[in-house]
Amino acid sequence: MSIPSLRLLTAVAIPVALGAKVVYTSNLKGASNHTHGLQSAPCHCKIDSPDWVLPKRTAAKCIFIDLGASSGNDLQAFSEDKYGPLKGCPNGDWEAILVEANPSFKSGLEEKASKFPGKVTLKAGTAAYMCEAKATFYFSTKDVDSLEGRMEVETLNINRLLTEHTIPGDYVIMKMDIEGAEFDIVPCMAEASAASLVDRLYVSQHDPAWGLEGAPLSSMQTSLAGLRTRGIDIPASDPVASVNPY
Repeated sequence: MSIPSLRLLTAVAIPVALGAKVVYTSNLKGASNHTHGLQSAPCHCKIDSPDWVLPKRTAAKCIFIDLGASSGNDLQAFSEDKYGPLKGCPNGDWEAILVEANPSFKSGLEEKASKFPGKVTLKAGTAAYMCEAKATFYFSTKDVDSLEGRMEVETLNINRLLTEHTIPGDYVIMKMDIEGAEFDIVPCMAEASAASLVDRLYVSQHDPAWGLEGAPLSSMQTSLAGLRTRGIDIPASDPVASVNPY
């Protein structure tokens, strides 16, 4: 379940490649345009590596991966069976991985995660991406016209996350609401064997210009079509499932 009005009006995280200037305005109240300067990704697509360590566990479970976890409301929805009855998970077990770049959400995410001891891995202050690097984010707790600070965060390679945290028997639900970075990540995922570990993918699409690799909308469409041919369910509607997907 995506709540963009709450997230965007509360905090704005703006990816900036090191040494470059990128300023975004989005669908905030009072913001009517989207402007950007020199765009450059902090790193480039990496689909696999011999250094990535496969998980040792053999017991399958549901894995809920929330990229752009914001305030953690989607974790709550998942726990309330709104993505499908948890009793249908393999072995009746589940785990959630929450990734959120903006540190202003950390305490709220920790509070929500504390309700599910041993079930939630929290990666706050970490940006979901297609490779690993350090990137600068400008952020605001008001609106994009009053950017108050900047921070340097680590980026997380989603292909590595899938490789190291999921196994073929898992039922993996990935939700992606990452303010344009999907136009970099999804084409990279489409090239990676790790993407086949995903069973259901929800992608909130923003302006293609918000991506840092310059991928057009057609690239996203082609990549999603390719992922569908590999058996990944990619709904076009509300990301809260009304039927059991397992």
